[in-house]
Amino acid sequence: MLTIHLMEPGTILALHPHGVIEEGDIDRLRKALEDQAEAGHAVRGLLVNAAQFPGYADVSALMAHVGLIREFHRRLAKVALVTDAGFGPVAETLGRAMLAVDMRHFPAARLAEAEAWLRE
Repeated sequence: MLTIHLMEPGTILALHPHGVIEEGDIDRLRKALEDQAEAGHAVRGLLVNAAQFPGYADVSALMAHVGLIREFHRRLAKVALVTDAGFGPVAETLGRAMLAVDMRHFPAARLAEAEAWLRE
């Protein structure tokens, strides 16, 4: 399950995964991004607040996520990954190397710093 919250209208979406990620979660995220674009707002940042990465329900959910990243990563300026999970630093390194987005990892205790960085 993925909770999606518009932090700053038209600029920042906050994502909070809890439980496995399903294809429907990715579809809802795509719709949220598209709705903002249709309203004339460019979402410039994502805040991914994940204490632990819950994984994917199945391969179709993973493939939907990969497709969403491929479609939208050039439209985003920043992604803040807030987690204490071991994948955080690895995700930051891979994201910065492979995607056209500024991605940073923040420990869970530094959530406010991640939010401030997205607003810069």
